[in-house]
Amino acid sequence: MTTTAMLLTGTIKGAVGAGAPVDLGNAALDLSIEEDTKELADYQNPGGGSIASLSRIKSVTLKLKLWSISKENLALATRGTVSGNSIEALTQTAEDWHITFDGVNEVNGDAVAYDFYKVKFSPASSLPGPGTEDFAVLELTGKVLKDTSKTGAGVSQYFKATITPAV
Repeated sequence: MTTTAMLLTGTIKGAVGAGAPVDLGNAALDLSIEEDTKELADYQNPGGGSIASLSRIKSVTLKLKLWSISKENLALATRGTVSGNSIEALTQTAEDWHITFDGVNEVNGDAVAYDFYKVKFSPASSLPGPGTEDFAVLELTGKVLKDTSKTGAGVSQYFKATITPAV
């Protein structure tokens, strides 16, 4: 097995449910998987240890950083709607989003794609305002949820990653 470093660039798109995907602009994503582990202590022998262990996935979290501060991205960040040049905040309930990434590993030219079937975002915890010397960014956190329409042996109901080697 060859060890390959990874530095990704590409496009992140989002769609509400089965709607048309929209380019989220200059953006980054980060995936974290939280594990819940149960252990049965060995009470029969001095010195302890474990006699059994069970590990389950507790949650999968997707974080997006959006530097493209568009009306559509502000509406996503505030669970709002776009009305002309305005965003009416807190007018929508949380919706299921389909998030995709299509890009390239700059280290070796491999094509890399991520497909998150069902993500429910929380509203942004803060919005960009004056008084900062950095570029504004919208930070969104969402839970990757089970998509029961994905079926079959070895098929994930949460997300998939595809790496296509460069020719």
